[in-house]
Amino acid sequence: MLQFIPVLLLLFLYLLFFSFRFSIRFHHPLNIPRCIRIILQLFPSELRKMRHTDR
Repeated sequence: MLQFIPVLLLLFLYLLFFSFRFSIRFHHPLNIPRCIRIILQLFPSELRKMRHTDR
């Protein structure tokens, strides 16, 4: 599971960066909580596994 952590972090940062560019281009307020909620819905099982392995 450890090898997936950098991938998830990179994907998370990429989505934040993409949403930031999108908000600048279309002059929308940055909606980070919604992006985080979408990411958490995409990777619920992986995040739960990460939390369990961290303990």
